Amino acid sequence: ISSCAALVAIGLLVWFVPPPASEDPVSPVQPRPRLVACVVDSQDALWNQGHPVAPAETRLAVGPTTLEQGLLRIRFDAGADVLLQAPCEFVLESEGRMFLSSGAASIVVPPSAVGFIVQTPTGIITDYGTEFAVLTRKNGETETHVYQGKVSVKSVGAISEPEKMLE
Repeated sequence: ISSCAALVAIGLLVWFVPPPASEDPVSPVQPRPRLVACVVDSQDALWNQGHPVAPAETRLAVGPTTLEQGLLRIRFDAGADVLLQAPCEFVLESEGRMFLSSGAASIVVPPSAVGFIVQTPTGIITDYGTEFAVLTRKNGETETHVYQGKVSVKSVGAISEPEKMLE
């Protein structure tokens, strides 16, 4: 009986004691950044802290960016062409969406990219196959100008204000 009790005790000890920590810890795998657009061209463009903008055809990942100087034209994977004028702060959110914190952007949306969205601190502009511009001031005020086609403009946080169509 004592030998059976000893085997049970050893079995329980093995069962409940965690294995020793590995001598060579495995580093966590970093996820690849989600690429959603590419640089088409630029003129005298500098990112934040004076770093030159990447050359044409460089892929751009989801995330915030500051354009301190110059002009930058990017093409989203969905097809929208966006010309940004510094100073400009923006976030690439997906293949068909960006957040313009401040600055000026002119957007050309081909039929393949209808539904492209530019969000600002005070509004959401949804494209319906068009060419338009958005200006967002540092205080969040937003202007939208439609050159061709239609966009809808909805105020952020405004429950009672209806969506507006601009042509």
